[in-house]
Amino acid sequence: MKIKFILISAILLIVLCVFLVFYPLRFDFYEQLKAKKIVDIFFLPIVIILIINYIHKTVKKRDVNWKIFPKEILFAIVLFGIIYFTILRSVFSCGLLFINCTLKEKEIVEINGTITDIVKIEGHGKVIGKYELTINKNGKELSFESNKKAIENFSLNEKFKMKMKKGALNILYK
Repeated sequence: MKIKFILISAILLIVLCVFLVFYPLRFDFYEQLKAKKIVDIFFLPIVIILIINYIHKTVKKRDVNWKIFPKEILFAIVLFGIIYFTILRSVFSCGLLFINCTLKEKEIVEINGTITDIVKIEGHGKVIGKYELTINKNGKELSFESNKKAIENFSLNEKFKMKMKKGALNILYK
């Protein structure tokens, strides 16, 4: 019974993560970088506190092998960093985009600026391409992730004018 529950929970969690990761693909432009910064601001301090708590509890027990303890801590930090920056950060930032779009009535904002950078990295096989548009709006840089179809019509130093929606977390999208 427990194994069946754990299996069903794991499958639902995987489906939810896949949905959240691919959710932003329905937008032409969205501020993924801003969502990732929000995730970093809230998630990394919690992890640092947990690591410090683990070290404190382990040292308090006085059951520490000082020859391997620093290596264990370093290995745990590196492993967590790899998992965080490859999987968790993307899932949580896409979850924030989902929350941003569904919680609050959308405010319409007009973005006027100049395109300062265009990133087009083609995807091959199972790898999804990366498309970014950086806009200078009165000295402020705005970075929007996009898709191949939406970014094709833009070129460097071109004027950018578009009405976009601002959600509950002040993340812009269209």
